[in-house]
Amino acid sequence: MTELRLPAGSVLALALALYTDGPVEQPGADIGQGIDRLRSAFAHTRAVSPEDTAERPVREARRAPDRPDDIALLLTCRPGG
Repeated sequence: MTELRLPAGSVLALALALYTDGPVEQPGADIGQGIDRLRSAFAHTRAVSPEDTAERPVREARRAPDRPDDIALLLTCRPGG
């Protein structure tokens, strides 16, 4: 167990995002490339909420022509106070 104290309104580093294989896996493509695409999408997002952060990668995953799998992301932030 590790305790992490964040200032009010902080968003946890996206390296802590959890996701299913749906956003990163496509038939005939290397899963590592999918993980790199997801990582890049997070790195280039300047969102202030988990909803905004998740929007781009979910939208891109839904556009894939052959995506038989689920698409799920779990992002966490500490509410401001």
